[in-house]
Order: sequence, then C-alpha cells, then structure tokens
Amino acid sequence: MCSDKTEAEVAALPRDEQRVWYGGTTAKEILDPTNSRIGIHHWAAQGIVGRGVLLDYAAYAERHGIDFSAFSDHQIKLVDLLKCAEEDGVEFRPGDILFMRIGLVPEWNGYSREQRQAYKAQAVPLHAGLEATEDVARWMWDSHFAAVASDAVSWELFPALNPRMQLHQYLLPSWGVPIGELFDLEGLAEICRRLGRTSFFVSSVPFNVVGGVSSAPNAVAIF
Repeated sequence: MCSDKTEAEVAALPRDEQRVWYGGTTAKEILDPTNSRIGIHHWAAQGIVGRGVLLDYAAYAERHGIDFSAFSDHQIKLVDLLKCAEEDGVEFRPGDILFMRIGLVPEWNGYSREQRQAYKAQAVPLHAGLEATEDVARWMWDSHFAAVASDAVSWELFPALNPRMQLHQYLLPSWGVPIGELFDLEGLAEICRRLGRTSFFVSSVPFNVVGGVSSAPNAVAIF
C-alpha cells in the first residue's frame, strides 16, 4: 500500500485516519460518494481474465469420508486443500484464478421447503468455508492468486471465529483481489472430471457501475 503523505504526516493523524487500503485509498475517499478511485467499474474496463484452476474440495471430502454440510460451521483446512490439489494434480501459477467447490448448490437444491424456511429463520446462519488463519493468508499471498471464487456463501467460514482475522480484509481492501461467492460450479466440476484436467481459461466482465462494490460475475470457462 502507498500514500502521498510522508511517514511523519501519517504518524500525526488519528489512528483511524492512518489506515489506508488498496492503492493507498483512505477512509475519507471511501466514504466520499463522489469519489470513484476504487470500484468495480475499473474491473469492468479491464475484465478479469486468466488461467483458472479448480480445487474440488467436495469430491475430496467424499473420497476421504469427510461428512459435512455447506450450511454448517465446517472449516476447510489448508492441509486438506493442499492434499486435494496434490491428489488432483493441480499446479498453481502466478496470476491464477482459484475456484474452490464445496458442493453448496446440490445440497441447497435438495432442501425441502421446510428446510429452506428453517434456514431463513436463523438469526445467524452458519456457512462452511475456508479456515481464516495467518497460514492461509500467507499461502494465498505466496501463490499470487489474481482472484478467488467458490460456491460457498462467504468464501471463508462464516461467522468468523476470530473477527480480527478475516480473509476478506486481506483479499479485497488490502490486496485488491476479487472474491467470488455463490458460484454454481457443478457444470465446471463435471467437465473437469470428464476431461481429466483442472485448469481452463476464464473470462469475467463485471457490471460497469462507477464505485460499485459487487456484481454478477458474467463469467465463462473455456477448455
């Protein structure tokens, strides 16, 4: 991160004003509705395009007898994710767009009306996802992922076990790495299984909304 101020000027600021986000963006800039320094319109102008790789954790869990629900406090451990990559022959390269499948879509589609109503009635619903640890953050940084996405509701476990350690805070505001959530990865996983491969070309063009913070992915995988 960077800032136009000198170190002495930054140190003299109140603590909340010292913090900067991606590209040196300040809290004042974020709160200014007329400021368009950051937003999905920048992604829309360039597109999110690159080599995608799939980690099919749902299939890995089934092979190893790991029984879990996508609507639970199940943590996906980094050690299991790396074993999944090893077993499936996934090779990471700088700039990869990482997809992680946990099997949420078929589970939700199999829910009865009563189960869906019970889910809606929860004060704090549980969502399985990647464990939020320093080791995971370091792995993602060292892997140089350009973007990450999953069929999970929140990419990482929700609610967070440690509010002071959330992967979202590293990926989005600090590193400028897009996070995709609630992707339907069933067709992608089926093609990967059929072709015996885990990499593909990805093209995503977010909505061109100035200052926007989210968008449908408008994504396609090409083999």
